[in-house]
Amino acid sequence: MPNILRINTFFLVLVGAIYNLNGQIAPTPSRPFGWKNGELVKTDRNGFTILSLASDKEQSIKAPPQSIDLIFINGIFWATQWDSEGHRILISCSEDGQAWELQGIYHQTSLKNGKNRPVRLYVCPLGEGRFLLADASGAGIQHGKDRYPLVAARVDERKNLKITRAIDLGIDPAEPWPVWVYSTFTLGTPFIVANERTYVCSYRTGQFWEITANGSVRRHIRLFSELDDKRIQDSGSHDWAILQAHPNREGDIIIATLPKPLVLDAQKIYPRRYEKATLLGTDSADLETIDQRVLAAFQGVEWWRLDTETGKIVLEATPESSPRRFRNTDQVRAFAFSYGRDGRPVVTKPSSESAPSPAVRKLTAPTDKRLP
Repeated sequence: MPNILRINTFFLVLVGAIYNLNGQIAPTPSRPFGWKNGELVKTDRNGFTILSLASDKEQSIKAPPQSIDLIFINGIFWATQWDSEGHRILISCSEDGQAWELQGIYHQTSLKNGKNRPVRLYVCPLGEGRFLLADASGAGIQHGKDRYPLVAARVDERKNLKITRAIDLGIDPAEPWPVWVYSTFTLGTPFIVANERTYVCSYRTGQFWEITANGSVRRHIRLFSELDDKRIQDSGSHDWAILQAHPNREGDIIIATLPKPLVLDAQKIYPRRYEKATLLGTDSADLETIDQRVLAAFQGVEWWRLDTETGKIVLEATPESSPRRFRNTDQVRAFAFSYGRDGRPVVTKPSSESAPSPAVRKLTAPTDKRLP
């Protein structure tokens, strides 16, 4: 089983890349935003960038060594680092981005053959030594007799992370996970922090879970009520929902989505299957042609706001910079938004001329019941 899990992990990452190359109507995973005294804080692989919206000044903060993920939460810089010698993941924080202090240590799970299982985690601090751990490998995090995509943990007196509970996302861990679970946790960080509230976001299905400080689910919010528990199990019944979602200066979450009719109805009019068996036997150019027809039929971007106080999602006015249509899936992946001096969303417009997606050779999938 461990060897199969490692194959599973590799293949999931590979399939995720193929999804993008084949032109699925899906965004490029975005990095989390934060706010520091009215200034916007962005992250990338190299570090943090603090943007003054009033003066357009930028301040760069370099990531600490061997960082694999960064996040800025409630005025604190956080870094997840890989300790290759000790086969551990280290969690550190800094108030100024210069002096870093170790806050937690996550040890790899040892396998029966004595080797360590590779670990890929997204980490989100909850306060008072508590953390959310999201599995980014597709193999799950062991808790009790089952593996889960998302767990809560707490540090002990030696700063070692001990898992305290699995987060209830409405799935049975003993059964094969649906596709939306893999896309939620393996393609990019699922965490959004706004108004000192922590959310887990499924961009594929438009779901939000508000998580309390002790790791329980306070609220489960659906962007589109039509995507209920039954429908989201079938990835072929709907299209990708959320393009990007970022906290605004006021503490709510601004959400940019593909048009609701596209998300809910385009598969009925233009059936497309991106699942493993179909994708591996389909020419990428054929999929792109169909996707372009979908984008021509359902145009534009819809804008929503999640009120973090009430948990309600309301439709927002469309920014002037929002694209009126996408011509191809490359433009969908190029979509990104930030905030202007007035605190309102500003879109980075996709290029009108996009390079064609590279050809993808056909692959043979390994046999594994946990694959979607």
